[in-house]
This record gives sequence, structure tokens and C-alpha cells, in this order.
Amino acid sequence: MSILDKIVQEKRRELIVAKAARSLEQIRAAAEKAPKPRGFVESLKKTKQPSIIAEIKRASPSKGILRADLDPIETAIAYTENGAACISVLTDRSFFSGENAYVEQVREMQKSKFAPILRKEFIIDSYQVWETLCLGADALLLIVAILDEDSLLSLATEACSAGLDILIEVHNDQELQSAVAVLRSLSENKTTSSRFALGINNRDLNTFVTSLETTKKLAQQARSALGQLSDTVPLVAESGISNANDLKLLRSYGADAFLIGETLVAKGAPGKNLATLIREFQQDDAETVHASSA
Repeated sequence: MSILDKIVQEKRRELIVAKAARSLEQIRAAAEKAPKPRGFVESLKKTKQPSIIAEIKRASPSKGILRADLDPIETAIAYTENGAACISVLTDRSFFSGENAYVEQVREMQKSKFAPILRKEFIIDSYQVWETLCLGADALLLIVAILDEDSLLSLATEACSAGLDILIEVHNDQELQSAVAVLRSLSENKTTSSRFALGINNRDLNTFVTSLETTKKLAQQARSALGQLSDTVPLVAESGISNANDLKLLRSYGADAFLIGETLVAKGAPGKNLATLIREFQQDDAETVHASSA
């Protein structure tokens, strides 16, 4: 059994416990009082490059504990102050040392200045969609590797009903085809105000092997398959990003935004790490522009 299979198995167990404590009807009723989701995808589009989703990540199945003392509120504030377009909050407890409460805490601390929140979770049931809204997140992640096309469309439609933005994540050709089919179907629904982003995960969630070549392979395929939708659906490169050169390389492959976790939290101050990464990217960009115009 792969790590991904184990995670999904654990999610099913967690859902039994969660539904016994609070029914779907109760959580949907609570969601009516939840804060209105803010523009996650819009923030990705309008933020000055590089547009980064900075992740609050304490651990991973492949690396173990990355930062046991990582404070989600302090980290979120530091990310916001140092240029993050959005913040990703891992809520899986068993494999990533996350908590649902982290989303609530980060949302609560944000006042006039904020970065929209992505709930990073393994969503397999509509219950989790409404739970995401209750927690105060602005967007959720749908991982195609753990969903068949019908389930993906059903959960995405449910998220649209909740008003949440959606990051649909793929890793290979087959998953990309399913994601594009669902995005096309959703785009035809003129009643939804939800917005969508397409994530390309450079890490294979079954083997945890990581390669930036995944974005290179899939980004142009995604642009072509999306057609006119490519103007409104940003491509997000995820995982394996270590430095400004990686950002530039991924941008050259077609990525519009970048999700970064481990590089920011593993060593040093996450906010300063983010600031350094952005500064080096922008310096390199400015030097390239200057050289080309000379």
C-alpha cells in the first residue's frame, strides 16, 4: 500500500468520527455563518511576480518532522508581511502534523492586511468541503490522484456551491485530462462565482519522487487543453522549489504561481526565507531585463 493509499484510508476513518460528532446537516448550517471566502485565485493573479502560496508545514510523510516548533500564527503573519500572495495551511494531523484549528487561527489573526487561505487537505467527501468553509478558508485543494472524474466533478461542484475557490492538482497526463474535463464543465455553469487554479505537483504522491520536469511536461499541455480557459485559470507549480533559479525555470515552463513549503520552514525564519526568495527572483529578473535592453 502506497503512502497516498494510507492517507486516504485514514481520511475515511477520520470522516466516520467527524460525522458522528457533527452531522453534514449541522456543519452545513454552521457554514451559513462562516466568513465569506475571499479571492484566492484573484490574489494569485494580481500579486507582483513571483506569486507565491507560502505553506505552513510542520512535517511530511517523506521527510518526517520539518519544524516541530513552527507557530502557525507567527508564520502566517511573517508570510503576509513578506510578500505571500496566499497562505497554504496543512490540516492533516496523522501525516503532516497539521490541525483544522490552524486555519481558524490564521483567519482570526488576519485583519485589514491578509493573504487568502488555501486549506491543504486530502478532500474525498462533501463533508470536508463544508468543513473547509466553516474553518474560514478561502479555497480548497482537490487532488485528482485520489478522485475519479465523477467524484472530482461532484466535489468541485459542491465547493462552487460553498463559494470556495478551487486548486485542482495533477501530476500526470491522465490526471490532467480529468482536471481539464472538470474545469470545462464547471466553466459552463454561469451561476458559479468560484474561481479555479490548476496545480502541477512536481512530487509523485505515490512514490514521493520529485522532479521539476513534471511542470515542464504538463504546463504546455495544460495551456493547449484549456484553450480560452487558460486566460482565467492560473497554473501553479508545486513542490521541489529550492531557490530563485527554480522559480525562474518553472516560470519559463509556463507556471504563473508557485506553492512552496519545505524550503521556507525547514531552516531559519520562514518570513525572512520568503523575503529572500522574492528579492533574489526580482533582482535576477531586473538584471535580465537590463541585459536584454542594453
